[in-house]
This record gives sequence, structure tokens and C-alpha cells, in this order.
Amino acid sequence: MKKLKIFVIVKALNSEFWQALLSGAKKAGDDFSDAVMVSTHGPKEETDVEEQAEILNHLLSENPDAIVIASTSNDLTVPAIEKAMDSGIPVITIDNRINTDKISAFIATDNRKAAAFSADKMAILLKQAGNVKKSVVVLNSLADSKVDQDRDEGFLNRIQDLVCDINVLDTIHVENNLSLAEEKITELIAATEGMISVFADNDQTGIGLARAVRKMHAQDRVYAFAFDSAEEEISAVKDGDLKGIVVQNPFKMGYEGVKMAMEAVQGRQIERNVDTGAVIVTKENMNESSVQELLYPNC
Repeated sequence: MKKLKIFVIVKALNSEFWQALLSGAKKAGDDFSDAVMVSTHGPKEETDVEEQAEILNHLLSENPDAIVIASTSNDLTVPAIEKAMDSGIPVITIDNRINTDKISAFIATDNRKAAAFSADKMAILLKQAGNVKKSVVVLNSLADSKVDQDRDEGFLNRIQDLVCDINVLDTIHVENNLSLAEEKITELIAATEGMISVFADNDQTGIGLARAVRKMHAQDRVYAFAFDSAEEEISAVKDGDLKGIVVQNPFKMGYEGVKMAMEAVQGRQIERNVDTGAVIVTKENMNESSVQELLYPNC
């Protein structure tokens, strides 16, 4: 029997989050090795949006049986994805909902809901802080990313509902630049009085945020939360530089993406929208077995 050829494309190869997703995809390839060949691809940086679109176009010329893609752009990959679907090649999109309904399935975290978990934890800390000046800011990775927009809006809407007197500062945009994130938050800490709450919407901004808090010895007055679970973010939670991280399940996304792609090729009915869930991880719960499985899915 001819093996199915499935290509998995992520947003960036330099991210622990996307490497975890690729690990899940490869595991599915190993588990179903008699029926499928899985190959993994992606640009180096999430800012390499046009390069990702070029990778997709090139891979489609190799006649795959299915494509699994976490598209950075909401629009650039749409023509190629629609062309693939029109040609009978199933496309499973992951993480980012692109501007077309012509896909086989969508697998992702409910980003608004997950971001609100951070606001819930942050509100508790702010209320415990008492009657002090309280400011909040979002540290945005990519201004044009629908994923980041959803996370930022989900967080801000929730924190303003819970802490009505909080001072919302202008969102800081850093174009997924870790060093710039550290620099901007360092400047903010130095210039702002009272309690500062910061929500970073991915791993690169989360690491930059943690480094700034540590450098400024500001653990007691900066309530820092971030998305994802890069090793440096996990260490930052242990050390108190981050109060919590929103941990998704990228391994599951990759595994289910390949599995659903196989089922789509075989003509089976698959679920159209799959929420893989998220958990808020803090110093208090990070050693629980269920949390450890999320933090270290390959162990």
C-alpha cells in the first residue's frame, strides 16, 4: 500500500512551542508509519511571513496527499490553501484561523478564553495588593496576527471587568523581537510607579518580559503573565519572575493534525473545529503530574 505523504508547516523553527508541535506530528508519523510519511517545514522566524507562503507553494508542487499548516498570515497563504482544497488535497489549519472557510478542519486553543485565565489570576494578586496605583499593559508579539489579537483582547476585556479602577497603558508592539521586549519592559518598570501588570502573548515576548523583571529586581511589583512554555519561561515561573504562563498543548495539535489529515484523505468524517485547551501554570501547581505532562510532553 502506498504511504500517504503529509507535509506539516509551522510558523517558525526557532520556537520551542513550534518544535513541540513538530514533535507531536513526528510522533503521529511514527505511530502510523505503515500508512504515512510525515515531513516538517517552516521558516526560521515568525516574522518570515512571505517565506512561509513560499514554502507552502513549493510543497504543493510536490503533490502531497494532505497539508497541515499553522499559518502566520491571515491572508498570504489563502490562495494556495484554497487551490489545494480545490485539487482534492485536504488542509488542516492549526493555531491561526485564516480568512477562508475552504479548509478541512481547524485545530487550536480558544485564545480569548485562555488569555482570560491570566486575567483571573492577575486580578486576585491585584486585589491582594490593596490600595496602590495599578497599571496594566499588553506586550504584543505581532500586530497583524489574529492569534495575538484574540489573546490580547481576551485578556484586556477580562482584566477590565475584574479590576475596574486599573489604568490601561498603550499596548507595546515588538514584532516578535525578544531583546526589544526586554528593553521596552525594562523602560516601563523604570518609568512607572506602583503595581504593573504585564501580559505577554507568546514565548518570545514572555522570555523578554521575564528577563526585564529579573534585571530590575521587580518581582514584588510586577505581576507578569505570558503565553507558552519555553524552558526559560518555565524557569521564570519557578523563580517568580513570571507569576504564571498559559500553557497550550502544541504536541497534541501536531499529533491530531496529522491524524485528522490522514482521516480526511481516507474520506472519513472529521470534526470541523477542535479546541485543544489550555492551562494556567503557576508556582503552586507546576509540579502536579498533569501539568508536568503539558510542560514536558516528550518525557
